[in-house]
Amino acid sequence: MNSLANGDDGPVPPFGQLPLDGVVATYRSELDRTLGLDPARRTSTGTSVTTSGLLTGTGLVVVARAERHRVVSCDPAVVGSLDDLAGPVSADPDELVATIRDRGGVEVGTWVDHVVHRRGLRDLGAPDDGTFDTRPDDGAATTALDELVTAGAAEDVTAAGFERPADRSWLTIGRDRTGEVVAAAQLRAASWTPSFGEVGVLLRPSARGTEWAAAAASLAARRAFATGRLPLMRCDDLDSGALQLAARLGFRRVTELWASRFPALRPPSTRGW
Repeated sequence: MNSLANGDDGPVPPFGQLPLDGVVATYRSELDRTLGLDPARRTSTGTSVTTSGLLTGTGLVVVARAERHRVVSCDPAVVGSLDDLAGPVSADPDELVATIRDRGGVEVGTWVDHVVHRRGLRDLGAPDDGTFDTRPDDGAATTALDELVTAGAAEDVTAAGFERPADRSWLTIGRDRTGEVVAAAQLRAASWTPSFGEVGVLLRPSARGTEWAAAAASLAARRAFATGRLPLMRCDDLDSGALQLAARLGFRRVTELWASRFPALRPPSTRGW
């Protein structure tokens, strides 16, 4: 029997009424603001080099696509090494990343952001005899998550974006008929796009290939709408499973972010963009 311990979400907040193009426009507006990009440049061919306060002290450089434009957003301490990349030519992101590497940057990874509108989100229930409990982070939820983290591989935890300690807002915990924790979805504030909540999913290795991950992510996305945020899934570009999961739930790919960092500066996090 499927269950959700916190009950019905009630009326969908205003964000839940946005069509997909409105969700995409919200994402682009907030990302441009964080990157320091003039939105008018999106339709112009060229490359901008900007700074972001969110990157201060991290040594991070993030390359982003903005339609016909490319943005190189930097920790202010790094921008002097890269400001000559700005110009009227819209360079290929891989070329920009290669140049950053040649100047001392170390590639962190490539993430793909996905968004969804409420009517496009596919709601999925728990597998047979499974239950889900969605609640604000508290001691019981953290203990359940720790059980799952212990059972999984460290690289899975990193790929899901589960940070310890994390800025946890809501946790969705899935248990099978024996009470064993099988899946968890974490909904947390997305610092680069403040109207959004980022959904990360962690699955017990023995449950791969089942419905558990999709059901947990669907419930976390639903919770985002219920708490006045828009769901965002940020997937590693090499993680085909995460990319397929986002597409299956109805999420739409909106942009790619290539991250590098200069190792002389100590980064507190690579996912808290």
